[in-house]
Amino acid sequence: ARALLVSALDNARRSGDPRLTQRIQVFYLDLVWRQNDRSPIDDAEFLERCDEELDLCRDFLGVDRDQAATRMERMSRRIESRLKAIEGGASPEIRDEVLRRHLTAEALAAQLLFNDRRPTESAELIRHVISSVRTQQLDAPDRDSWRLLEMEALYTQSCAEMISGEVTAAVRSAADAAAIAEGSNSLLARKVTSTYGSMLLSEDPKGGEKILRDCLGSWADDGTSDAALVHVHLSMALVLQAHRLTPGDEARGALLGEAQDRMTRVHDSCRRLGMYVDAGAAALVRGVSSGVSGDGDEVTWFAQGVAAAARGRQMETLWRSHINLAMSLCRKEGEPSMTACNHAVAAYEIMQETLAVYSEPERSPRFEMLRVGLAATAWMLIASGDEKGRAILERYPKLRLHFSDPEAGVLAPYDGSPRHYQWLRVDDVDYVLY
Repeated sequence: ARALLVSALDNARRSGDPRLTQRIQVFYLDLVWRQNDRSPIDDAEFLERCDEELDLCRDFLGVDRDQAATRMERMSRRIESRLKAIEGGASPEIRDEVLRRHLTAEALAAQLLFNDRRPTESAELIRHVISSVRTQQLDAPDRDSWRLLEMEALYTQSCAEMISGEVTAAVRSAADAAAIAEGSNSLLARKVTSTYGSMLLSEDPKGGEKILRDCLGSWADDGTSDAALVHVHLSMALVLQAHRLTPGDEARGALLGEAQDRMTRVHDSCRRLGMYVDAGAAALVRGVSSGVSGDGDEVTWFAQGVAAAARGRQMETLWRSHINLAMSLCRKEGEPSMTACNHAVAAYEIMQETLAVYSEPERSPRFEMLRVGLAATAWMLIASGDEKGRAILERYPKLRLHFSDPEAGVLAPYDGSPRHYQWLRVDDVDYVLY
């Protein structure tokens, strides 16, 4: 049975069908682990199957987090059991290899946490992993492999920090990860480098664009999630730069045109392949590009973003798509409609949940990232006569600073003061990027 599955797995990989490959790999690994539960497989095969399981969990983080969580929990138990079994009876090299898989599983658990709206917990866990990795690699027989694990852990830390609103720290962690990725043959190098390019947009959009274009030149456009995200990140760089130019500037039109072409292509491809997380991200950026250019398509694209992000259960993309859709409807209709308010409330519920982990939410960097969207939600609800809007202002008093008359729901004109770089002012509304 195992031989047949290995043959089927090879054929699926050659066919280029990722979903079929995943299904066969799940069946194959489950068969191996059942055999391991009856009679432990040897150390060499155990390590090889662990690597395959960890790679599978990485893939599931983007398409099926419930399955990723279940498999990662089982994987951690197996590795902990193997560590106890070999204690004092295996070579230092084997113990080192098993421990590295254990810390890799913890790094993936941290990625699951920040994808599940728990970036603070993710950051705490990954700090422990980074500390352990750096200590362990000092005397490790295979320091290169530990160095690659440090790269993934730093990448994870940067994502947790960015979602928490700690932008400067995120850029620093991403830069450290990208420095390790440089010249690496690891399959994660592209994602790590692309993420650094994306985060650098907060400080240097042109520098981030260069890194992302270098990614396109260094790695094949192979239709994977990592390849799609390079295009998403590059399109963000183009939209950010275009937004700073005047409407009549030819360069602005060229930047937005390239971003729109890339995002349309990536969205259609990812949706066709069932990669809904990436399709949602592409639709979101495509919608912002449309809003900046004023071509009138943003409502449709943000609605596509809501649908794809909901199906992929990517909450960060989902609340952004909801609030952008609400903003675009207000811009189109000239006032908050019932539909716009419903989408704003959907965004608020997600935003509010991510702030619930803080004892003093308004003092958190996360609040600073969300406050534009929170204030806009309160405004829409107050303007439509919904008392929930004033309740939002009572929960977060700092939002009153966005209003000239909070009780009447009159927003103060935006004075151009600094705010989170992902929020773009277009006419009288604000859109947020991926």
